[in-house]
Amino acid sequence: METQPFASAAIWSKFISDMEPGSPQDKILGMIYGHALGDAVGLQTEFKVCGDLDEIVFPYDQPIRDFPKCDWTDDTDHLILVMQSLIENRIQLDECDIAARLKHWATSGFPELGDTSGLGLSSTTALVINHNKFLTEPRIAAGEIWNNSGKKLAPNGSLMRTSIIGALPDLDRVVKNSADLSAITHYDPRCIAACVFQSVIVHQLIYGSELTRSEDVDVLMNAAWSQARPFILDAPAETEFANKHHQPTPKSYSDQRFKSR
Repeated sequence: METQPFASAAIWSKFISDMEPGSPQDKILGMIYGHALGDAVGLQTEFKVCGDLDEIVFPYDQPIRDFPKCDWTDDTDHLILVMQSLIENRIQLDECDIAARLKHWATSGFPELGDTSGLGLSSTTALVINHNKFLTEPRIAAGEIWNNSGKKLAPNGSLMRTSIIGALPDLDRVVKNSADLSAITHYDPRCIAACVFQSVIVHQLIYGSELTRSEDVDVLMNAAWSQARPFILDAPAETEFANKHHQPTPKSYSDQRFKSR
């Protein structure tokens, strides 16, 4: 597991200036920046309900929980980990490499950004990355955690990191890689289907036709659902879907240090 040094400001500036507006590269870059900025703005509302805030202001001048002011959260940290892994592995999804990066991030964060640990580690991810099989067989580790929860552990912590998979030019790879990327920590079919659904939408927004009518949105959503739906339909027969909304982390899997995600 290695991480290449950041490109110089001059190289980055030329890359931006040479980019064609509206090109796939432009949309991918916008997605990454939008992810980080939306995460930083959204930190103000995380774990809050309507009425807790009079207004949402950005930039803001006070830290929120343990996060420095205007910081992004683990949502963007994990997206960056996935991007680094894809770059180092020639755009191939290496589950063990991503597992190693997640494990290292949990204890160190991004030292080059001043972190001393990974902030925002969720209860589900913590359970999985501390499983003794995680570094060598992450999907098996995640599956055992899910089975031990009674097959009810279905929070959304894998969804936050998979949007970059939609940037892959091949739709079949988008579907497979987004499903695989979810399953290394969040094994429930609902989590996997959600990641596929989101990644297909991102893929179509990058490479598909512009959305000019409300009907185009319906077509896009239906196309994404057609790719995601089989992951739920093919779920093991004993999987319980009586409650089709998010099911909270079982009490036996709770830890006051973590929030369920």
